[in-house]
Amino acid sequence: WARLATRLAEVVEGHELPAAERVRAGVSLGDLGDPRPGVCDLPPPMVEIQGGSFVIGESNDANNTLVIDSFDLARYPVTNAQFQLFIAAEGYNPDAPWWDVAGRAWLARDDRATKGLKSWQQRTTKRQPSFWADPRFGIARPNHPVVGVNWYEAMAFCVWLTRHLKDGSVYRLPSEAEWEYAARGSARRPYPWGDPEPDDERANFNEQYNGTSTVGCFAPGATPGTGLLDMAGNVWEWTRSAYTPYPYNPTDGREDGVEPARKNFTLRGGAWHNRPINLRAASRYYGTPDYHLRLVGCRLARHLQL
Repeated sequence: WARLATRLAEVVEGHELPAAERVRAGVSLGDLGDPRPGVCDLPPPMVEIQGGSFVIGESNDANNTLVIDSFDLARYPVTNAQFQLFIAAEGYNPDAPWWDVAGRAWLARDDRATKGLKSWQQRTTKRQPSFWADPRFGIARPNHPVVGVNWYEAMAFCVWLTRHLKDGSVYRLPSEAEWEYAARGSARRPYPWGDPEPDDERANFNEQYNGTSTVGCFAPGATPGTGLLDMAGNVWEWTRSAYTPYPYNPTDGREDGVEPARKNFTLRGGAWHNRPINLRAASRYYGTPDYHLRLVGCRLARHLQL
């Protein structure tokens, strides 16, 4: 079984079989136990993104030129198995240090659904991402991207991971600018892989699989040079940036996380449900911080501890 799992992992991220067969192999791999490092365990595999400058967005307006410092970005979105580790580590304990004031306020509001339970431990048994029990989207698919996590939950996961790994780095959601720069590069590729329009080989989109797919199934859609996977399709990904008009100014408060309940936050990448236009690397969407859908997950950025 271990040899079979190893072979299936090679198939999932390979080019030997059509995408539909790679997706099927990914489901079987999840049932066997996905052996790829950083898919069902921690730490996540990170890719170095060399700093540089680029023009953010679809226009060529020079006012949208940004300089991006080097950082690391996760090769895959956060998976259900990884988020389960957060849950098991008392992740939803409102007294835990990974919840800030705004996150605790959201937890308190959400507790109305479990009114009558006397302790957070009892309430935690009811706490999990939306769609966690859905066999197509939840923990039954451990190597699929976690969905149904809102911005507060994604931010808490990042702080928990920083404290859990203690590897000298800070894990957080990427800024909108970091996300787009990683997807497009200085060349401003229309799609993460380049110029060609999305097709079945490069991404999970347009409801072709009626749900998420195992992370890494679409190797032909990887970013050139860096090998980031699932940057288009599968799930929309939270950024830490408020959804604010361009010109993009990283010092104007859009990235400070202050008073998040009053803001919308930017989502990037498109999802399994979306049409090709939503998969463009400059495409933007947004949600309130308590917004959670089976289309929305997250990906981690990493910075050196200062």
